[in-house]
Amino acid sequence: PAVVWIGLISYPLYLFHWPALSFVHIVKGDLQRGHAPKPVYIADALLISLILSVTTYYFIEKPIRHHKSRWTIPMLVAAFILVGAIATSIDNDIIPPRYNPPDVSKLSQAAHDADMLGGWTTLKNDIPFYIQKTGGSGKQVLFLGDSNMQQYAPRILTELINNAPYERGALFITESGIPPIPNTYSSEGKSSDRLLKEIREYILSDPRIDRIVISARWCNYFSKPSRWKTDGVALDTPQGEEQALSQLAFLIHQLSLQGRRVYLVLNIPTGLELDPKGFYPRNFIGKIDPKKKILTKENFLKENGAVLDEIASIARRAGAEVIDPMDYLCTNGICIAEDEKGVPIRFDEGHLRPGYVREHVKYLDRTIVP
Repeated sequence: PAVVWIGLISYPLYLFHWPALSFVHIVKGDLQRGHAPKPVYIADALLISLILSVTTYYFIEKPIRHHKSRWTIPMLVAAFILVGAIATSIDNDIIPPRYNPPDVSKLSQAAHDADMLGGWTTLKNDIPFYIQKTGGSGKQVLFLGDSNMQQYAPRILTELINNAPYERGALFITESGIPPIPNTYSSEGKSSDRLLKEIREYILSDPRIDRIVISARWCNYFSKPSRWKTDGVALDTPQGEEQALSQLAFLIHQLSLQGRRVYLVLNIPTGLELDPKGFYPRNFIGKIDPKKKILTKENFLKENGAVLDEIASIARRAGAEVIDPMDYLCTNGICIAEDEKGVPIRFDEGHLRPGYVREHVKYLDRTIVP
C-alpha cells in the first residue's frame, strides 16, 4: 500500500520537485562558484514538494477526477489552452516574463555579454584550452594566460582584424583556470604543462614573435585555501609562493634573453561587489534592494596587494614591463563597476565584459603597436 500511495502522488511530486530544488539552489546556493546548498535546504525542498504533492492529489486531482459535472472536461481543456497561450506569449515576448526596472535590464545586458573569444581564427579548441590568431602575418604578439587574458581578446581583435597581410598579428594561447607559471598543478589534476609546452613550441618555431604578454587572475592561485602547488608545496604558503614566483621569473627571464619584449599584466580588481548579478539583490518576495555595494581599491589591496607587489617586483627584475589594470579601473579609490551609461563593466565578478573591453580597455594597446 505504501508503494501504491507513492505511485498515486508521483505525478504532482514530479511536477513540484524541480521548481522546489531549483528555487533552493538559486536562493541558498552559489551558482557562479558551483556551490550546492546545504543538505538541510535540499531536504526542506523535498519535504515541501511532498506536502504540495499530497495536497494537490487529495484536494485538486481526486475531486476533479471524480466530479460528475459535464463541465469538468471542457474547463480542463480551456485551462490547458490558456496556460499554453500564456507560455507562448511569454516565450515570444508578447507578455514580458517579469517587470525589470531599466537599471536591472542593464545588469542582464552585461551578464549576457560574455563571448570573449568570438571572431578569432581558431587553430585549436580543446575547451578550456584555446589557440587563436588574428591580424596580419608580419610581426606577432603572443598573448598567454588564463581567462583573464581571454577577456582582452575583443580589444586586440578590434585593433588588428583589418591589418594587411604583412602587418602585425596576434596569437592567443590560453587555458581557463590555469596559471601561466611553470611546474604548477592543482589538487584536481590540472597543470600548466600543456599551456607552457604549446608556448615554447610556438616561440621556437615562429621567429616573427617579438612580443609576449602574460596575464592571469594571479590572486586566485595564491589566495587561501589554494588548490595549486609547485613541487608539492601549496602556493598559499610562503615557501610555495616563493617557488612559484621564482619559476615565473625564470620564464620571463628566458623569454627576454631570446630578444622578445615581455609584458606582465597584473590582476584586474575583482570581488562579489563588482558582479552585476549581485548589484540589486532581491529578497524572498522579489523586492529589489536599491543599495549597491562598492569595492574600494584599499580593500582589494588589503587582501591581495602583497602578492601582486611580489609578482610585479619579480617581473621587473626578470626584464618585463608591468601593466597594472588598477591604474585604469579604479578612480578616486573606488573600483569602477559601471561605465558612463550605467552598464556594468563586467559580466561576472572576475571578468570584464567584451563590450566594455572593446571600447574602453586601452592599456594593452601599446603591446600591439607596429
